[in-house]
Amino acid sequence: MGPLTTVGVRTGRATEGTMRGLALAVAVILGAMGLASCTPPGFTGYPTPSKVGTPAGWVAKRTVNGSINVTRPGTVLQDIRVNGDVNIKADRVVIRRARIVGRVWTQWPSGSRLRQFSVTVADSVLGDPSGRLDAHTGEGTIGPGKYTIRRSELYGSDGFRVSKPQDGSRNNVLIEHNFFRSTKPSCDQGLHLDGVQGYFGGQNVTIFHNTIVTQSPCGVTGAIFFADMSESATVYDNLLVADGYVLRIQDDHNPDRGPWVIMRNRIVSTGFGPVASTETQCGAKSMHWADNRLVTVDSHFNIRSLGRRVSC
Repeated sequence: MGPLTTVGVRTGRATEGTMRGLALAVAVILGAMGLASCTPPGFTGYPTPSKVGTPAGWVAKRTVNGSINVTRPGTVLQDIRVNGDVNIKADRVVIRRARIVGRVWTQWPSGSRLRQFSVTVADSVLGDPSGRLDAHTGEGTIGPGKYTIRRSELYGSDGFRVSKPQDGSRNNVLIEHNFFRSTKPSCDQGLHLDGVQGYFGGQNVTIFHNTIVTQSPCGVTGAIFFADMSESATVYDNLLVADGYVLRIQDDHNPDRGPWVIMRNRIVSTGFGPVASTETQCGAKSMHWADNRLVTVDSHFNIRSLGRRVSC
């Protein structure tokens, strides 16, 4: 399945109205986006560390002690352990079946601007579950643009950063079938934990069928937090567990840019509340909001009960 775009999705206002109207809105949007059949074969439930990441019995064929710079287009890093960062400085890079203890970063100076390079990550583990790299992943364990990440396991202060390229091109971010858990920092570090943080995020951003857990005694913003002049995103069928406000969509534009497609997410709220939508025009054509619900889960992130719908 290739990258999913939210451009052109215009189905009218998705409301908390009748079940018939809601079902119709969901069916039309899912058909337009092609999301209904994207779950991997044999994959049931939401992602967990036992379902994603490096395969069972995986052993690295090569280990690098320290960070690496990838400067050749089309480079493939496979069955490798990197005890540091992977700095993406060329396009069409592929990382698969890898253990990267640091972060994967795609944005670097090029002349007078910051340039973003493209990378696809699959079946890998990123970050440090112990929390020793909390400050280092404060802007994200992967980011900030032109990346696809699938079936991977991530740890850090922040998980996925989404910031549009300085040249004005599309973000082209696809985050699907991943598990992220924030590590728990010391409160005196002053970190703000996010699963996904949109910081001047742009267009063509899809977050589909992930488990995102951001819980800590202090500093939690949310599981998904789009703000700071972010423009649009599709957030569909994710399990979101968080302190703070779990799902935060803050479109600072007037009128809102969009489209924002926020549908069928399952929310476990252990903090201030399930949703915050400051400065967002929830009734506008730019917002498609439907079937986002509170749930309870067991220790393996299986849904135990389905609760009420939450409004934008």
